[in-house]
Amino acid sequence: MLTFDPRPEPRLRDLMTEQGDDILAIARHARRWVCDPSGFTTSPVCLLAPLGDALAEVAAGFDALSARVEEAWSEVERDTDRTLASYAEVDARVASGLGRLPGRLP
Repeated sequence: MLTFDPRPEPRLRDLMTEQGDDILAIARHARRWVCDPSGFTTSPVCLLAPLGDALAEVAAGFDALSARVEEAWSEVERDTDRTLASYAEVDARVASGLGRLPGRLP
């Protein structure tokens, strides 16, 4: 009998966890390397020093964007879990209904 196979679910969850970890790693990299003003303070006459000052705003932008992406990703994970649970529930109801039918398929 055809039934919903829940075994792919852990693989899907593994992939989603991996993707979520990638999102966090990108945000950490941006905060650490892209928004680091230390490269602009190596000399008191550095002409690029004002860029270093602006990086605090860039970091705040990355933080806000990162928080929004993490929130949205959590919603995707939650909704995926609900959908998979719904598939399993429907599959169980259909299998139960089929089990009450008289006769057997060859």
